[in-house]
Amino acid sequence: MKKFTFYCSLILALAFFINISNADAQRKRRSSNDEYFDESGGFVHRLWYGGGFNLGFSGNNAFNIFNIGISPMVGYKIIDNVSIGPRVNLQYVHIKGQGSDGGIHTSQQLNYGLSAFSRFKFLENFFAHLEFEYESNKAPNVLASNPNILAIDRNGDVITTRQNRENFYIGAGYTSGGIFAYEILILYNTSVPDDSFESPFDYRFGFTYNF
Repeated sequence: MKKFTFYCSLILALAFFINISNADAQRKRRSSNDEYFDESGGFVHRLWYGGGFNLGFSGNNAFNIFNIGISPMVGYKIIDNVSIGPRVNLQYVHIKGQGSDGGIHTSQQLNYGLSAFSRFKFLENFFAHLEFEYESNKAPNVLASNPNILAIDRNGDVITTRQNRENFYIGAGYTSGGIFAYEILILYNTSVPDDSFESPFDYRFGFTYNF
């Protein structure tokens, strides 16, 4: 899998530099000042906006879990087919379950991720996506003897632990095209350890404006 990731990254990098070289050759035929400051080439006109939204509820004999989140993003078109920009992921999670003291308790967490991404549109409706993310998640602790029971401290509060990690995603997506569009992405997280039960695949659905 590491070799697969390396070769994918190499192909994307080569495509990126080839595309930039072609764009530079074309720009030399025009006035750079006119292109940057006119209505079609100014900074604001190179921006595009996007984001996703998720809402979910799940439950079993141990826990009830409600989550809601948003993930806005802003892209800047270096050239027509290549974009870079930031992405923010905010998730609110509400968990209700039985505690180690025999009572019913709730735990609320705000999880977040801060990302920097780049995109290369190689066809009209398809694009490659690279992303580096700093992720911070807070989760309730459970008993080692029974993972269906929340760990409760002396004050009657749910014990929680916040974990920070770095993720590197590589993948591709489809966009419906047009000024307002929807998009679907399939990303592979290369930072997930090989011995982890966590799935390395991340599936996203969102909307964009002017991408």
